[in-house]
Amino acid sequence: MRATSSTSVERSVDRDLEPSVSLPWWRRRWVRALIIFAVAALIRIPFRASYLVNWDSVNFALGVESFDLESHQPHPPGYLGYVLLGRVIDWVVRDPVIALTAISVVAGSAATMLVYLLATRMTSERASIIAAALFGTSPLVWYYSEVALTYILEVALAVPLVLLILEARKQRRAGFLMVAAVLLAGMGAIRQTSLVLFLPLLIYGAKAFAPKVRFGCAVLLVTLSMTWLVPLIFLAGGPINYLRLSSQLAELTGGATWLGSGAGLVQNFLVVTAALVVGLHVALLAIPLSALSRAKSPRLESEHRRILLVWGVPALLVYLFVHSGQLGYVLVLLPIGIIWASKVFDAHITAPTLRPALAGVLIAINAIGFFVLPEVAYSTVSRGQVSFPERLATNTLMQRGIQQVSLPRNDAHWEALLAWVETFDGEHVAVIAEPRDGGSFRHLSFYLPNSLVYGLGNDRNGTFGHLFTSFGNKTNYSVERLSDVSTRLILPVSIDTLLIPDPRLQERFADVLELEYETLGNGAVVATARAPEDRPFIFLGSSGDAAIELSNGGDPGAFRTMVVAAGTNCLDDWWAVLRADHARVDEILVAC
Repeated sequence: MRATSSTSVERSVDRDLEPSVSLPWWRRRWVRALIIFAVAALIRIPFRASYLVNWDSVNFALGVESFDLESHQPHPPGYLGYVLLGRVIDWVVRDPVIALTAISVVAGSAATMLVYLLATRMTSERASIIAAALFGTSPLVWYYSEVALTYILEVALAVPLVLLILEARKQRRAGFLMVAAVLLAGMGAIRQTSLVLFLPLLIYGAKAFAPKVRFGCAVLLVTLSMTWLVPLIFLAGGPINYLRLSSQLAELTGGATWLGSGAGLVQNFLVVTAALVVGLHVALLAIPLSALSRAKSPRLESEHRRILLVWGVPALLVYLFVHSGQLGYVLVLLPIGIIWASKVFDAHITAPTLRPALAGVLIAINAIGFFVLPEVAYSTVSRGQVSFPERLATNTLMQRGIQQVSLPRNDAHWEALLAWVETFDGEHVAVIAEPRDGGSFRHLSFYLPNSLVYGLGNDRNGTFGHLFTSFGNKTNYSVERLSDVSTRLILPVSIDTLLIPDPRLQERFADVLELEYETLGNGAVVATARAPEDRPFIFLGSSGDAAIELSNGGDPGAFRTMVVAAGTNCLDDWWAVLRADHARVDEILVAC
């Protein structure tokens, strides 16, 4: 009992670092915290993404340049605080991509430091350092610290919120609770969903105080939230339009993944599971270590367990049963598992001579995962494929989708693709790209603001056609247009060359246009085609197969020849052509 009591006292002193204890400067908590931040930043700066990684990141970059919720610049619910922060930094660096990735680098470094500080309140100093090392080198944390997305910033704000609630309840200091309310309002400006997911945590913290304090906390939270919500609604065109835009996107994304959707739940569970496996990574070894060890595993204090539950359960339920769009959603849950794992490692690795070596091996394996896991995923998807055009377009699109997790591959792809496009005379070419994640339309809308880019793909009913156009720093993207596909694509008179970078579209037009393929330096296959003469516009048959209409002198009402490349529903396509509103068709060629 005496030895146990002594150990407990030592850990208490070590955890609190009381001012009366004289410590070398390198053992002081604030010094260690700054060192952790600096190291985390140093290992992130060289690997930050040079190009945007996915559709959402393009939305944010477009929003920094011009806020337009209707065109998803950014997408609803708005992320006003994040976009404004990016705009402030962009005013200095003059590059939205650099501005937004800089936020992530700083946020990822700060989150690592803050996980250390939170862990010191729940476990020993040694375990806290292990927690910071495991979190900072987590492949998932590291990745989202390098890209223009909001998820790591959410974690960097969530961890101090938990710390404030913990201290507010522990010390019964209302000031901490008020600061937590301010922080939560700020989190809502960055990601509106954060306000909902972490509100139960603030309520839990407020339960320890008198009604007067609770009321003051609520008033403060509502007041500060209005400072960003009112401008956001104004910029969206009013409350009705804001709700319309938000509900449209919620239906488009969450409608396929919520509890009543069936198959969508499988997607949620797979995303959450993959995120936890990749995010926790080496920390998962704490599970068998705890289960197989003869010694009893350490437990967190009851108050700490309750706070962690109130922190994690609401988010986990939403991600499992409502919507989980990508692995980054789950970042906010990782500190919970990593703090517990660090406590297990600290308790069960007892040999003093082994501790540094084992800790170093674990951290090294964790860090290597950031470089190795994306390549493993990409190679797995690519395995068994043959050279274009024989390989399946769906697999190629999967490659495009998975390449975003490998920052070197993603950067190489967009660098090569943009360099290829720039070899053509922009006044005489149009780019035909696919407007979906894995397609090129949204990226090219951002990177080629003065080029004519057409988005061709399926609408919400599965009909293939012309959906969006981007030109002159403007794009007409909206969710409503996803239900209003056009069967006609009118090309300007000046266009003589079509650029088709995406494999699915190459496959669709292979039997209609005379495509010339080219393999870029990064391995991507792109295609060019001469635009048909007589000022054409492209007609897309009801089955989704491409066809070309040739008009006289640019008059879309006077058709000379219509060529229909029909698929399996040949007669249906032919009948659809006859029923179409064409003033004059001298000849119809149907390839059945």
